[in-house]
Amino acid sequence: MLSGAIRENCSSRKAIVPEGASLTVLKGAVQYGYDQSIIVYRVARYTYGVAVRGDFIDGVHPKEHLVVNDEGKRLCRNMFDPFLTQGTLVRYDQIVYEWKGCVPLEPKDEYVNIPIFASTVKDTKFTTNDCCFFLGNLRVTGLDMSIPRSQRRVDVTIRHKGTDLHVHATDTRSGRKLDAYIDLLDKADIVNLI
Repeated sequence: MLSGAIRENCSSRKAIVPEGASLTVLKGAVQYGYDQSIIVYRVARYTYGVAVRGDFIDGVHPKEHLVVNDEGKRLCRNMFDPFLTQGTLVRYDQIVYEWKGCVPLEPKDEYVNIPIFASTVKDTKFTTNDCCFFLGNLRVTGLDMSIPRSQRRVDVTIRHKGTDLHVHATDTRSGRKLDAYIDLLDKADIVNLI
């Protein structure tokens, strides 16, 4: 079918169709099923980032993003912190996100929750912008609740593994591995986003 369309639209040229061309895609899919590392790079379809809180700056940040935390500090919420820019080549087994010293948002939180967003544009300031959409949450559990929130620090790493994203989290005080996962809220097509 494809070779016929090529011959029809490019009649002034000779089309060479190799033997077994119809099986090329199938052979590639089977080979990829055995060894995902044969795909050396993927291109990021979107700009990916996380929602963070940073120091609120009067005149720079919109008032609707102002929040005051339990310590009385003025913060700007819903800031988009990008970790992978649209069009970036992502290598197999590459670390795409690394964050040191994450802490729970509230003192009573038994977990660290990091909302993950994607943007259709490269330069996004807030997760509430029209170009942004929510993908899911990266969640780290198993924190030591016997210590203050400020000391419940974790290091988080996301590694690209072909069609998978591997998440690792470590308690910075003890070096203990923590449970970490990405809840994509039935986003089965996450593989197609990177």
